[in-house]
Amino acid sequence: MKNKRYYKPNKKTRRRAYHRPFSLRAFLDKYVIISKPNYGFRREKTKFRVLGIVLSLILPIYVYLLTEYFHFKSMGRLFDCIGENGGAVAFSLIALYGLYAVLYLIFKRGFLAGSAFSIVCLSLGVANYYKLALRSENIYPWETFTQIGNLGALSDFVKVGFPLWYSLLIALGIGMLVILFISKTSLPIKAVPRFILAGVIALSMYVSVCNQGMIERTLEFYNMSVAQTANQDKNHSENGFVGGFLLNMLTMDMEAPEEYSKNSIEKIMDKYDGERGKNFSSPDVIVVLSESFWNPKLLPETTFSKNPIANFDEIASRENAISGYMYQTAFAGGTVRTEFEVITGLSCDEIPAGAVPWQYVDEEIPTYASAFKKLGYNTAFLHTYTSDFYLREDTYPLLGFNKAYFEDDLADIKEVSRKYSGFYISDDSFAEYVKYTLNENPNKPNFIFGITMENHQPYTNKYSSFEVGVKNPKISEGTIEEI
Repeated sequence: MKNKRYYKPNKKTRRRAYHRPFSLRAFLDKYVIISKPNYGFRREKTKFRVLGIVLSLILPIYVYLLTEYFHFKSMGRLFDCIGENGGAVAFSLIALYGLYAVLYLIFKRGFLAGSAFSIVCLSLGVANYYKLALRSENIYPWETFTQIGNLGALSDFVKVGFPLWYSLLIALGIGMLVILFISKTSLPIKAVPRFILAGVIALSMYVSVCNQGMIERTLEFYNMSVAQTANQDKNHSENGFVGGFLLNMLTMDMEAPEEYSKNSIEKIMDKYDGERGKNFSSPDVIVVLSESFWNPKLLPETTFSKNPIANFDEIASRENAISGYMYQTAFAGGTVRTEFEVITGLSCDEIPAGAVPWQYVDEEIPTYASAFKKLGYNTAFLHTYTSDFYLREDTYPLLGFNKAYFEDDLADIKEVSRKYSGFYISDDSFAEYVKYTLNENPNKPNFIFGITMENHQPYTNKYSSFEVGVKNPKISEGTIEEI
C-alpha cells in the first residue's frame, strides 16, 4: 500500500476531464428527443401503434371532407368541387394542417390536438348546416363563437333534423380519437423546441397573408380571388365551406377611403344647418322595425282571398299618416344591416358581403339616438330577443342609448304581462313595453328604437285563427304554403 500512488488532478486537468467533443446524438438526447423507454415514438412498434400514427396524419383530411359534406349535403357535389377547384382544396388543407400542426406541437399528445382541432372544425360545420337550413347563408367568421353558442336556437328556428348518417360519420371521427388516446400517440420532442416550431409555423402562415398585397398573391397562387367574396353563394360553391370561410377571414378588414378624416367630414357637414327649428316641440319619437314584415301583395300574379295586411293598410290610410316603401340592403336574412342603416344613417354598401356592421364598431359613434340625447331626450332601445345575437349587447351601449332592454331585461319588468306568439314575445306585449318606457320618463321627451320578433319564422301553429287563401299558377304548393 505504501508504494501505491494516488492521482489528484489539478484544476487544469479537471477542465480537460469535463470537456467533451460536440455530438449530434448527445445534443438531440439532451435538448430535443425524449429518450424514455415505451414512450412517444420510441415505444415498440406494434400494429396498433402504427395505426395511431396513421390516423393522426389523416385526421385533418377526414375532418375537412366531413365538414364539406355537411356543407354540400351530397358526395357528388363535394367531389365536383374537389375536381374543379383543386387550388381552393389545397389552400384549405394547407391551412387546416397548419392549424393542426400548431395544436399538435402545443399539446404534444395526438388525442388532445386532434380533439381540439375536430371540435372547432366540426362545430363550425354543424352550425353552418343549421344556418344554411335557416337562412340559406353560410356562417361568416365573426359568427364563429356566437353561432356555435346558439346552435340550440338555430335548430329551433327551423324544423330540420340532423341526419343519422351525419351522426355516424361524426362517431367514426370520435373512434379515431379514441384510438389516438389508447395508442398514446405523441411527439417525442421536448417543450422548448416544440413551442419554437409552433411559433415558426404560425408566423409563416401569418406572413403569407399579413397585408393586402400578400393576400392577393397567396390567393392568386391557389387560383382564388378576393372578388369572390362579393357573391357569397359563389364563394362557397366554388371554394367549399372551409375555403370560403378562410377567404372571408382574409377580407373582413375594411380600409379607410382616400382622404377620409374627421376634418373631411366636418367640411362636408359645415354647409348644413344643424340648429333646431324654432317650432320644435320635442315630441316623443318611436321607431319600430318589424322583423320579416313585408307586403306579400307585391308578388306578381298572386291573389289572396282577403287582404293579408289589412290592419297596416287601415293605419296607413289615416289622415295624418305618411306611408311608402323603403330601400334596404337585406332580404331573407341579414336584417341587422337594415337595423344599422336606420339608426346610424350610414350605408352598408362598402361592408363585405356576409359581414355584420356591428363587428366594426368598438367605440362610440354618432347615431340618431345620440343626436336626440344631446337634445335632452331619454333614449331607449327595445329588442324582444336575446342580447348575444349580432353583437348587440356589446354595441348598443356605444350608440347613445340610456338603456337597452333585451328579452331577459324585459322579463324583469313585472308591470307588463308578457305574452308569446310562437317562440317570440308578441307584438302586443312589445307595445306594452313601449308604453311602460314612455311612462317611466314622463317629464322628458323620449326616443325609443325597437325591434320586434313575432313575424319571424317558424310560423307553424302560430296564427291558427288567421287563414288566407293564396293562389299563383307559377308557384309550387310548398311555396304557396310558406306564403
